[in-house]
Amino acid sequence: MRRPGPFQSTDAGLWPDSLTDRGMAKTFAHLYAGDYRHVNGLGWYKWADCRWEPDEHDTV
Repeated sequence: MRRPGPFQSTDAGLWPDSLTDRGMAKTFAHLYAGDYRHVNGLGWYKWADCRWEPDEHDTV
């Protein structure tokens, strides 16, 4: 099986460009950049239709 390029889908799901923490973080950012943000000192925020709100349920 030939390895697909970055962020391409395979039968097993999405394949990151590398199987490292950095590769997985880049894949997470690619998939969820519009839904989640991390603010240094404040933590994770999620998009709630019209504003950013703290992720109090540790969804990330």
